[in-house]
Amino acid sequence: MDTDGSGCGEIPNFLDSATHWSATCCPMPAFSWSSLTSLLHSACDPDLLANTRAHRLPSFDTAQAEVWVKREDESGFGVSGTKRRKYASLLPALQAAGVEAVALIGGPRSNHVVSLVQLLRERGLQPYLFLKEDHAPARGGNRFLIDLLTGPEEIQWVPSADWSQVVARAEAFMAGLDRPGAVIPEGGHHPGSVAGAATLAVDLHRHEADAPPFDHIFIDAGTGLSASGLRGGLRLAGHAAQLHVVLMAGDAASFWAQDEQVRTWSGQVLPQPFPPPARLHLHHPPTARAFGSVNATVLAETRRLARESGLLTDPVYTTKLFLAARRLIVEQALSGRILLIHSGGGTGLMGFASRLSGSLSP
Repeated sequence: MDTDGSGCGEIPNFLDSATHWSATCCPMPAFSWSSLTSLLHSACDPDLLANTRAHRLPSFDTAQAEVWVKREDESGFGVSGTKRRKYASLLPALQAAGVEAVALIGGPRSNHVVSLVQLLRERGLQPYLFLKEDHAPARGGNRFLIDLLTGPEEIQWVPSADWSQVVARAEAFMAGLDRPGAVIPEGGHHPGSVAGAATLAVDLHRHEADAPPFDHIFIDAGTGLSASGLRGGLRLAGHAAQLHVVLMAGDAASFWAQDEQVRTWSGQVLPQPFPPPARLHLHHPPTARAFGSVNATVLAETRRLARESGLLTDPVYTTKLFLAARRLIVEQALSGRILLIHSGGGTGLMGFASRLSGSLSP
C-alpha cells in the first residue's frame, strides 16, 4: 500500500489497526555523520552519553533477515536506555536556564520519573512529583523506588478524572514557588530532550562502519520523543533505513502530532530542523494494546527472551516491541540487516516479579 504516491516501496500493515506513513523516500543528508555527532554532543552532558553495543540476535533470524539488538539497557542501572540520552541534553538546558526545582509528571510506576529524580538529586535540583493516583496495593518495582527516592511531601497524587489537567496543575504549583522552576511532562517530552534523543542515530551508525547499513530499525514509543529523535537524527544524515515504531500509548494521530512538535523544537535547538518523516511505519502491539496492560502472552515472551537470548525486558514496553518485531519479521518476510532497540527500563521488570515467578518452572 502506498498512501501518498511517493513510491517508496512501503510495507503493508501487518497487525490489526496498524498504521504507517511515508514521505520523500531518500532525503539528502544535511550533515555528515561526524558533523552531526559533534553538533548533537555539544548540547549534551558527556557524562550521560554512553556508546552502547549491538550484537546478533540469532533466535530472530530468518533465511532473509540478519537481526541485531542495540543494548541501550546496558548504559546504566537506575538510569539507562533512551531516557538517559534525553536527559543528557535536558539537564544542561534546565541548568542553563537557572532552574532550581522541577515538577515531574508521570504514572506511579514510571521509568521516567524514577530515572530523572535520581539525576535531579545528584545535581541539587528539587523534584516535585505529580503522579496519577495509584489504587494498586503492590509497592514493588518502580513504585518502591519512587517511595525510596522521594518523601510524601514531594508527591501530589492526581485523580484519573483530573489527569487531563495535570500539566496546568503542575504549572500553577511551580508558579507559586519562590525559586525558578520547570515542568517536565510525561516521558521527558520537552525541547531540551531533543538533541540527546537524536544521539541514538549517530551511535547506532558506529555499527555500520564495517558492515552494510541497517535496512529496518525497530523502536518502541510511549510519548514518542525518543522515536522522533531517532527518526530526525537518521534523516539529517540521510540514512535510508525503514523505521518501525511500535506504539505503547496513544494512536497514530497523537504520534504524528507530537512528532510535528518535536520537529518544531528541533529547529529551536539545532541549526536545521528535522526533515519530514520518511520511510516510517507505525504499529500497535499484537496483544495487550492498552498502555500499561500486561497479559499472559506478554509475560510468556518476557520469559522467552530471558531464557532464549539472555535479555531482561520491561513487559510494558520492550517485551511488546520484541513480540511485535518477531511477528513482523516473519509475516512480512522482512529482509536484510534489522536492528531492534532495547530501550532499557529494567527497573520496571522488578514490578512483575510475583506475576512472573508463578509461571517459572523449577
